[in-house]
Amino acid sequence: MTEHRYPILISAALLAATAHAEAPNSPEKAPTPTPQSLEKIQVDGASTNDVQSRREFVAGKIVISRKSIEDSGQTTAYEVLKREPSVTIAGDGRLGLLGLPGYTRILVDGQPPAPGRNPMELDVVLIDKIEIIKGSMAEFGPFGVAGTINIVTRRAERKQSTSLRLNGGLSPASGDAGFAWSNTIRPTDDSWSLSNRVSMRRKEQDISQRLSIETNAGQGALTPSRLTTSNQTESLTQFSASSSYSNKISATSDFASNPFALLWQTDTRFSDRHDWLRQSTMGSSTGHANGKLVSLSLPVDWRHTAADGSRAQLSYEYSWMKLDRSSDRRDLELGGIAGNEALAEQSLSQRNQMNVLRFEFSRDFLESHAVKVGGSLGWQSQRAQVLASLNGAPDPAYMSFGNASSSTARRDDAFVQDEWTMSKRWSATLGLSAARRTTSIREGTFQSRNAYEVYSPSVHLAHKLTEDGKEKLRLSLAQSYNGPDSDLFNLRPVINPLAPCIAGTVCGPNTIDTADSAGNPDLRPERSVGLSLSYETYFGAASMIGVDYFERRLTDVIGQSVDMEDVPWAQSPRYVIRPENLGKARLRGISLDARVALAEVDASLPKIELRSGITFSRSKLDTVPGPDNRMADQAPWSAKLGVRYSLKSMPLELSADANWRPGVWSRNAVERRWWQDRREDISAQATWTLNKTSKLRLGANNLLSRDTRRIEVLGDSAVPDARVTTWTRGVPSVTVALEMKL
Repeated sequence: MTEHRYPILISAALLAATAHAEAPNSPEKAPTPTPQSLEKIQVDGASTNDVQSRREFVAGKIVISRKSIEDSGQTTAYEVLKREPSVTIAGDGRLGLLGLPGYTRILVDGQPPAPGRNPMELDVVLIDKIEIIKGSMAEFGPFGVAGTINIVTRRAERKQSTSLRLNGGLSPASGDAGFAWSNTIRPTDDSWSLSNRVSMRRKEQDISQRLSIETNAGQGALTPSRLTTSNQTESLTQFSASSSYSNKISATSDFASNPFALLWQTDTRFSDRHDWLRQSTMGSSTGHANGKLVSLSLPVDWRHTAADGSRAQLSYEYSWMKLDRSSDRRDLELGGIAGNEALAEQSLSQRNQMNVLRFEFSRDFLESHAVKVGGSLGWQSQRAQVLASLNGAPDPAYMSFGNASSSTARRDDAFVQDEWTMSKRWSATLGLSAARRTTSIREGTFQSRNAYEVYSPSVHLAHKLTEDGKEKLRLSLAQSYNGPDSDLFNLRPVINPLAPCIAGTVCGPNTIDTADSAGNPDLRPERSVGLSLSYETYFGAASMIGVDYFERRLTDVIGQSVDMEDVPWAQSPRYVIRPENLGKARLRGISLDARVALAEVDASLPKIELRSGITFSRSKLDTVPGPDNRMADQAPWSAKLGVRYSLKSMPLELSADANWRPGVWSRNAVERRWWQDRREDISAQATWTLNKTSKLRLGANNLLSRDTRRIEVLGDSAVPDARVTTWTRGVPSVTVALEMKL
């Protein structure tokens, strides 16, 4: 218990100290924000202090501005968000809100990202700001049970500029190098503007793992059956480029186009050694895989502002993706049987096209209502060619699924939202959003279809406890959803490589620790009814404390099952892992968020900025027996602490960030539970301002890195069927970056 108390005590002490601090001389009473002023902050958030922007939004939207992104010295959206107190980090490193990364929706410019585009890997040179909403807002759609993170990309800028960043990283197990360049051209007549941005990254890393498998041999106890040591080398080359062109057609209309291109290439090689303990034999596995992706998108926007102040926007985006992958894997002495050998080869060629048409209209009424309505229509098609062989002959596991697959998807969205200023102290945001999703998949002789409609009402209330708005209460009620990803509908299985089929015959049985995996086209979206209540107090320009209570009631929770099934790819039943709707769940918790500039508390204090966040939460799956029947990735608590110090005697800034999360057991199926080790991350950075246009940054990451352990227990009896333990090596790293404005 002692090792987990200190992050909680640090955060509590920080909150307690700042809660009793005296505010500086109060400015004049702030005017009651009208819908027009709210709109202005939303559009131009990068020019506004982040804390003050948060203060004005009814729903408590958190904005990480362009200036804050630049000051952080980070290079990707993931690294920027990792420092944010309101963002939690799961045991596997994924980011989310309320401790639920799987229930946090990640958007780019208010829409799901284009195919092949990982929002968290976006270089900061492409990002204007990041918006964080812990609840559900109609304009972002009905999805996002834990909230939404919206990454807003940079558009054509208002002044000419050129910048360059060179960065690199090194650790005992990895190397990383990259650059980013940005340039804006704007003529003197101010009618058009063109911005171009390019980033490139090359990364190589070695991943070492140890895996231990214990199985029940029928003697009423688990005994070791296999030990595996794995070494894997991965390389990634990634290139992204974007242009932003804006042209003012008339005094009331403008046109913009923001084409984007992404290319990445991966190469992976691995070697495994298997010790089959019961047979006293040794086996090995070696393999190689490579992939190449090209993704292009061309969005165009037309915007019009009428004389009455109403605003209309019409957007169209075409996206295209090409993905090619190939892999080979050779297993010797498979299953501990001497002379048993399997060579599995696979290739995938996939093409994806997507068209999205969007419309949005907003208008202010009677200086108290700002109404916004909008909708989108989306069409997506995917074609794939898959070839699989085993020992030179067609792999019998995939014969019934054929070599070709195709899918089509349709997504329709609509929303209406009213920002209502009821009085000087009361304001509200009322909204309703709706969505329809239809997915049709053809895999050889198999066809499946999934379709659903969802409707999401939401209410957000904000009350100023003081006339100047420095103390606020917020209340949010919303019905929201978590829609299953279309990949979960695929019936084509992934055969466990340690229990493959035999060339020339159909597949035989496997064991629970070598289960195959496949999708489920009958999945339904998870539905949530949520409540959030928060109190915020602001003092100074960049200091605040916030406390949030949240509760979610979910139905049709999506989890996993491990069952023995009669499957079309085997002559005897095999164990298969599938996603399925489990039933109901409940989640409740409280989070604290503090941001304090000490100089605003007392002018004599050093120029130190503190950030602290801590989240306590509990969840329970009603249809899964305890103990540990909590929602996936949800931990009892998680904590963050960050500090930034600017020296007065020299142009040097020091910063450090720490994250803590305890180890925890979880269970989201009767026959499956797992343990994830505690997570402790500490990073530090020094920024030296060389001159007015150049900065040098030195960083150290994962300073408390160590081997992490994951345990998976399979089976629902008193003595489980199997236990799989995996250790993954962790190593620290150092980084360096040079930033120049040319």
